Amino acid sequence: RIGFGRHAKIIMYFDNPWWEHGKNFFNSFLWTKHDRREIEND
Repeated sequence: RIGFGRHAKIIMYFDNPWWEHGKNFFNSFLWTKHDRREIEND
C-alpha cells in the first residue's frame, strides 16, 4: 500500500537507480521556498 491520501500515484521502474543511495529519496521531490518563488515568478 502506498500512502499520500488521494493523490495520483505513478510507479516507474528503472534498470539502474539514478538517485543517490543513503539520501531520503522523497526529499528530492520537495521544493524549497526559493524554488517555489522562482517558479511562481517565471
